[in-house]
Amino acid sequence: MNILPSVLYLVLLAASLTLLFFILKPFIQKYFHKLRLENEFLDFLSILLTMEASGLRLDEVLEEASKKKLMLPSSYLEIAKRYTLLSRMNPDPYTCIRLLSRVIPSERVSRFFEGYSEVLVSTNDTLTYVESFIREELRGLRSKIEGYSSILDTLYESYLIILLGMLTYFMLPFTPIPGMVFGFLIALLSVFAFLLVYKLSDLTMYFNGVLFTFPTLILVFSTPLIVTIYPALIPLHLIIVVLIGVLLWYLSRGVLLIEDKVNVLLEDLYASVRQGIPIDHAIIVVGRRYGFPVDKLADLLKLGFKPVETISVFKLPPLPKRVLGLVLAPIEYTRGTPRYFGYILNIVEGIRGLRRTLLEKGRIYFVYVLVLLFVVIIMFKLMKNFNSGILGGELVKSITYASVFESIMIASMISRGYWFKNITGYALLVLTVVVLEVFF
Repeated sequence: MNILPSVLYLVLLAASLTLLFFILKPFIQKYFHKLRLENEFLDFLSILLTMEASGLRLDEVLEEASKKKLMLPSSYLEIAKRYTLLSRMNPDPYTCIRLLSRVIPSERVSRFFEGYSEVLVSTNDTLTYVESFIREELRGLRSKIEGYSSILDTLYESYLIILLGMLTYFMLPFTPIPGMVFGFLIALLSVFAFLLVYKLSDLTMYFNGVLFTFPTLILVFSTPLIVTIYPALIPLHLIIVVLIGVLLWYLSRGVLLIEDKVNVLLEDLYASVRQGIPIDHAIIVVGRRYGFPVDKLADLLKLGFKPVETISVFKLPPLPKRVLGLVLAPIEYTRGTPRYFGYILNIVEGIRGLRRTLLEKGRIYFVYVLVLLFVVIIMFKLMKNFNSGILGGELVKSITYASVFESIMIASMISRGYWFKNITGYALLVLTVVVLEVFF
């Protein structure tokens, strides 16, 4: 058999794909650079606002960042380096910022830079301009959260549609469908919902480490498949879920405690700054009171480390890292004023407001879980009375448990950021098992 044509075909295919990759590579890089710019835009604006309140303008912030004296998000470090090159050819900040805005791939970020250059030569009130953009970004985050939440509403309805559709199916004289098919459908639906919730957690700056994410994803995907194949394992599954939740809760105490500490620290430092105490001195004074990581940061500052170096030493959750980064950013340029600290508090309060929005949404989802559970039981009993020969009671039980379990996981993650922290979720899961054991 002559294999030469097949080999030639594979070589040509590989060469075509390689050529296509090199052609599309600049466009792919530009697209992902745009996404990074937009995802890190609020971080950049937050740092810029605190620096503006300390007297530094955008051009100075970019210059300092290019010298690695100031910490900016990675995508904006590239912009800072490009600005430095432009400023060497033309020292006028207005011209450089305007030219820079034309090469930024993100329309939103480009619009900000262009508008900033206009403010420089008109009102010169760049602080108010940056503050207005932060408010706009927070409104945009709230709109994104509402958009993702509307998709989750549809997914919750999908669980009910699957369950009611399955009940109707069992009343008709069709060839039985294996329960694993229903389980696999719910598993796919749940993984999609989990990815949406993961994105919401990222937007509201919850910690999404591998330690939390991987076990959660395994539970979300495997539960419908396991309980539809072995319905008798439902009580055992409940015990395993509770044990995993307690273990994750125990392992996460340090991470969650850091966030609580930093939130209290921010108010304490604000009070110190209002009394005229320099921010670095205030951190050193109160550091011992808060323990890790504040005491270690205080030690590094006493040794003469720069703020950008102290923050990079520790692996902190997103919100504490954001808060400490904003607090430490202006140390080299100002003694610290209540004005810029007030801006930091406003930014943090904006994130907390988004979290409260999700908390209220999660409570609504918990009510939906109860409705889902009892609607299925009532429908099953009505159909059984209508058709006493209805089959699949064990399958209905397992699919109901899987759907309620996934709904509880989603509601718990939305309301508290971490499913294993929500006592309401555990209580509803126990109630679900009890009710199913009584009625099926």
